[in-house]
Amino acid sequence: MQDIESQTIVSAGKEEESLVNPARYEIVLRSIVNRILNLLDAEHCSIALIDKKSGELVTRASSRVTAPGKLRQSRFKLRVGIAGHVAATKQSFLCGDVNRAGEYIRIGNDQIASLMCVPLLHKKQVLGTITVTSPRFDAFTSEHLQLLDEMADQEAVGIAKLIHSDASLRQSSRLASQLQLNQITANVTNRENLITRVLEWLETNFKQSESAFLLFGKRAKDNSFYGSALAAPLILHRSILAANINKIQCWLTENCQFLPEEYRNFVKSQSFSSIILIPVGQEDKDHNWGILAVFSKNHENKIAASELELLEELGEKLSDGLELAERHQQSQEMRSYLNLLTTSLSDPLVELDLEGRVQEWNDAAEALFGFSAQEITGQFIPSSGDIAKEKAFFEHVKQGVTLANVVMEKRHKDGSILSLSVTLAPIRDVNESIRGISLLVRDITENTRLKQEAARRNQEMTNLSEIALRLASTLDTSNLLFIIKDYLGKLIDYDALYVATFDETRSIFEIQLHVEHGVYYAPESWNSTEPILNWLLQHGRQLVIDASDNDFPLKRFRSLEGHLPNALLVTPTKLDEQVSGFIAIANYQNAPFKQYHKQLMVIVASQAAIALEKARILRRSQRKAEHLTILRQVAKVTSSSLELTEVLRNTFIELHRHIDFNWANIQVFGPDGLYRQLEHDFMSGNELPELKFGSIGLSHNEVAISLRNAVPITELDYKVPRFRRILESYNSRQLLSGVLMPLWYGERCTGLLQIGASQDYLYTEDDLILITDIINQAVGPIENALLHELVITQVEQLELQAARERKLLRQTAQERERLEAIFGNSSDGIILIDDKFNVLRLNSAIGSFIGAESEEPGKKCQEVLRCQDKEGNLLCEIACPLTKALVIKEPLLHHEIRLDNRKGLRRTVSANWSAVLSAEGTTNIVATMRDVTALREVEQLKTNFVSMVSHELRNPINVINGFTKMLAEGKAGELNQLQQEFISSILVSVNQLKKLAEDILDLSRSDAGRFSVNLVPISLTDIMLKAVNNIKPMIYAKNIRLITAQLPEETCVVHADEMRLTQLIGNLFENAIKFTPQGGRIMVELKLENDFSVISIADSGIGISPEHLSRIFERFYQVQDEEARRIRGSQLGSGLGLSICKEIVERHGGRIWVESIQGKGSTFSFSIPLA
Repeated sequence: MQDIESQTIVSAGKEEESLVNPARYEIVLRSIVNRILNLLDAEHCSIALIDKKSGELVTRASSRVTAPGKLRQSRFKLRVGIAGHVAATKQSFLCGDVNRAGEYIRIGNDQIASLMCVPLLHKKQVLGTITVTSPRFDAFTSEHLQLLDEMADQEAVGIAKLIHSDASLRQSSRLASQLQLNQITANVTNRENLITRVLEWLETNFKQSESAFLLFGKRAKDNSFYGSALAAPLILHRSILAANINKIQCWLTENCQFLPEEYRNFVKSQSFSSIILIPVGQEDKDHNWGILAVFSKNHENKIAASELELLEELGEKLSDGLELAERHQQSQEMRSYLNLLTTSLSDPLVELDLEGRVQEWNDAAEALFGFSAQEITGQFIPSSGDIAKEKAFFEHVKQGVTLANVVMEKRHKDGSILSLSVTLAPIRDVNESIRGISLLVRDITENTRLKQEAARRNQEMTNLSEIALRLASTLDTSNLLFIIKDYLGKLIDYDALYVATFDETRSIFEIQLHVEHGVYYAPESWNSTEPILNWLLQHGRQLVIDASDNDFPLKRFRSLEGHLPNALLVTPTKLDEQVSGFIAIANYQNAPFKQYHKQLMVIVASQAAIALEKARILRRSQRKAEHLTILRQVAKVTSSSLELTEVLRNTFIELHRHIDFNWANIQVFGPDGLYRQLEHDFMSGNELPELKFGSIGLSHNEVAISLRNAVPITELDYKVPRFRRILESYNSRQLLSGVLMPLWYGERCTGLLQIGASQDYLYTEDDLILITDIINQAVGPIENALLHELVITQVEQLELQAARERKLLRQTAQERERLEAIFGNSSDGIILIDDKFNVLRLNSAIGSFIGAESEEPGKKCQEVLRCQDKEGNLLCEIACPLTKALVIKEPLLHHEIRLDNRKGLRRTVSANWSAVLSAEGTTNIVATMRDVTALREVEQLKTNFVSMVSHELRNPINVINGFTKMLAEGKAGELNQLQQEFISSILVSVNQLKKLAEDILDLSRSDAGRFSVNLVPISLTDIMLKAVNNIKPMIYAKNIRLITAQLPEETCVVHADEMRLTQLIGNLFENAIKFTPQGGRIMVELKLENDFSVISIADSGIGISPEHLSRIFERFYQVQDEEARRIRGSQLGSGLGLSICKEIVERHGGRIWVESIQGKGSTFSFSIPLA
């Protein structure tokens, strides 16, 4: 513990004017200075405050860790210079080496090497400065300056409240002075005594000043003078003062130009330091008494302008007192006059026997006591005072003594207490024997009440001053609570006391002190949602409740016996309009609380709020210092390793050392999409485990990102999905409480910490702050460990990648050699062209196609190839395939062109054009060409042969078909049943053969380019209905149900070839009937989509498997599976029907497609543009 020498430095001549109680400043500021020295390990600390009157910094407290000795004044001058700069700029000052900064400061023989100075700011207003020094070089760092700044901000609140409290005490002092004025001028009926008491009060309260009172005017014809002889010259000018009594207010010496010139010359000649002239009386000079003068020639003790208002009030009180004295004198004169008339009618007169029973009393006594003479005769007057003392008075009177102005307390008929001033005198008979006692009574009840009220208020002000001083000088909350209890009992009668403060979350009132009839009760917590407490939070005003108030239930304030309070006074403790708690007093039997009780409670509550806030600030400062020590240790242990496991283990250990929990789990989200997890049950006693890896869970990642600070699990909403899994994991581990804390590194969430306890533990705000600080301190080392792990991984990956690249280079070289061999020896022609259409390279095969040599590279492709279409047109002029390949970025496959050989030969080649990206980033074209000249010649021969055969077959087929129909019609005679069946079979076969010939003929036309359509406007609806009628015999033969969907309302007109369209729909119907089993279903639908008409024919047949769908429209392709053969039966097909359908649709500018589910049926659809 440091040996600290402390003293309070106060600027001469200013302390008494600016401070009411310097001792309180000394206690509070010295405690602040000593805490700073203990915390910062400094040599000296001083606090300077700005004087409100002069605006200068005044050093209020100073302490140093040295041997006892006075501090040199030069030190304070230099310190004030630095402090003045800090106060003016509101910026903190730090100098690690004062000598190097050009400042040379010494205290005795000690030299200051380091200095810090920070402003005391409260609500952006500078209250003063704190200066700390040390003889060691570089003793202070920026962290010390930051800590001192934080302490200054915290202490500034308390100092501001201390200044406010001083103003309150100053107000209390003024109230006390007013009370003294009331006592001085009250009940004084003698004018001379009144003026003498006023002048004595001025002499006591205005030391080193003198006063006088000039009594003149019509109210005092003798122009009386009272007071200091220094005012004697004023008598010479009383006529001027009297003449200007209406104009005189209150003047200081500096404003004496407003006085008459003769009096102003007198003032200057006397060299008064200050003069205050106060008119006593009303503005009308007929009601003026004179002038009260307070003056001084002592220039070092001028009368302050702030005391002017009090002196004005004194003038008013003196005026009232003089009026009262005058009225009293007039009353005495009148009473003397009346006594001459009758002495028995002015005051109550009572005659008692020697035992004290009433024998007679007059009408005044009857009016005073309320009893008639008949009611009271023979009875004792009801007494409420000391009966023994009254008997003693009677015994004195029985001895013949007359007692004057004896104070007694009696009771009125209605029970009220009367305070009486009584003159007791013996009543003698003719033999001079005492036969009774005479009482001359005067009612002084009101005067007694006023005196008691004044005494009570004086005692209250004393108690308030004491409680304010005690509250300001303590920082121990428990002592503070008992101070409130002890002093409040002196001010107010109550049965029960409650003192409560808010917890850190402002959701719970902590009843820290509950006293009922002297019995102390254990602290308890109340929820702030209760009506009374909620009202305090919302309104922040005092609340008075009686038993008849139904708005606020009083069950919380039941007495030990179960009684509800008759009256409850709840006063909030507020600071800066912020409710921090309340003080409540309750009465179960006593009378309701009065208005002055409410005022007293407001004053006590305001002082308690300041003291409680100071205690909270001290606790926060201590916790902050403890937190800094903990965080330094955390930073030390977590930064000692770059291994992530070691960093997380050290974080667990430090966290468990300061926070209560049994289980912890931390997940760190790595950049590789994996989390690193460390989990441990501290109750197991096992060593901390190794890291576990896993994929980052979406729920944990969402939870971490949704939080910013530590949050107790009790605040999580189970209904929110991202929290439900977390809470269920706590329940499965039987953990009753816990905290979630996200790990944030800048703006990136890097993990999630979970801790839990098997007890129902309430984590306080301090716990959550400490958890947040520890984790935030550890996040940096955790991130460094992750980066270290990432760097090691990346180095390993780079080495592996280098090995792979070396292997790839070897493979690339081999592949290049292989491609060169292929390029040179390929029988297909290969040519490479750039995006400018320059030939880069070509192989020998393509050279043989065109008769080119090796020097062809570098020429334009149109010069080398001269590509032509089937009609001999140059493609470069019509539609260049190179340009198309560059634009669409997709290969053009099987594109047939013609090339003219340099030797006059024409070649037909199948070319594939592909865009490729070069090593330089440009786009080139690779063309591969295969000579198909011989193949096309063979195909042409085949086409010619097929066309010839188809034409030659049609004539015999027609002849056979015609004669067979004649036989079937009986033209050659009647046929028996067997002959008819033979004829039917022949017709079916002939029709199949005829259709096959037609299909082959269409195929040859298509190959020869002679497949044409005659497009005319026709109704697609009519064509579809006609096709439906044509197939009905085949449908009925297989008992198939035909469904026609609702047709569109408008007519579907298309440009089409009626014959080809009928052929198309018929082919699709025949296909559906062929693969639909007996009793199946076929549905046909016509609908409009955008600018197309769409016909769909759906069957309930066997469907098509996915592997056949892509080839279903190819020539000669047929589905060859067992189910298809079973359904199709003897109805063999050529495999040309669907391909011809596709040709017809495409010739009409539409498209055809199929949708099928194997085992459930197929839907063939085609679209034709509308006309």
